[in-house]
Amino acid sequence: MTVRTRRGVLLGAGAVGVAAAAAALWPAPRLAFDTKGVPPGFRRLIRPDVGISAAVMGVGLLPPQAPVAAAALCARTFQGAQMASGRVAVAVFSDYFCPYCRILDPEVEGIAAQDVDITLVRHEVPLLGRPSQMAARAAIAAAAQGAGAAFRARLMRTSFVPNPAYLRSIAEEEGLDGEALIEKMAASETDAALSESRALFRIFGFQGTPGMVVGRTIVAGGLSARELKALIALEKAAAPAC
Repeated sequence: MTVRTRRGVLLGAGAVGVAAAAAALWPAPRLAFDTKGVPPGFRRLIRPDVGISAAVMGVGLLPPQAPVAAAALCARTFQGAQMASGRVAVAVFSDYFCPYCRILDPEVEGIAAQDVDITLVRHEVPLLGRPSQMAARAAIAAAAQGAGAAFRARLMRTSFVPNPAYLRSIAEEEGLDGEALIEKMAASETDAALSESRALFRIFGFQGTPGMVVGRTIVAGGLSARELKALIALEKAAAPAC
């Protein structure tokens, strides 16, 4: 190893050490909550910036749904995910053509991939027209074939407006039955899944995407990775939402 190489290694190691020390000393984000106007058993993260993030993606104010019992709402939102101390379910409501969703999605996926105590649940809420509707239906159909995560990642990255030929093509590239995917997109079960996610979207009072329910906390808009990790830690330390 040359002197220059050794110097580079030492400088690199020093930079990593400084970054780690700074992260350890940096205080955790201060998160504030409110329980007004939310379903029983839940709370809302106070977001002064929500008008700039999620709300701008809305398509008009949606009237709230009738109240639902906490246990039933948890079962529907988290699709039966196991609730226990030290574990947390994260439900994400998103649209494939929402730019904020495209930022949040890989962030959430990355955090969940590193933590076996997080259960990630997806709700498709296509607010932005026909392309969003088609992408959401394709994602539900792909999930029925067991490839939801890989397929939705492709949809989140694509710059193409989806059409049946394109969706069949990427399905087959992911090892799915392309024709079965197209058929499933039009199935009544897919209609029901979209209706259920939209009903939950209204119950939680979301006015745009992205939206999340992290344990018992409703989050309108995106969060930084640091904020999301802090919120997940709080939810893990608390009693299960239901």
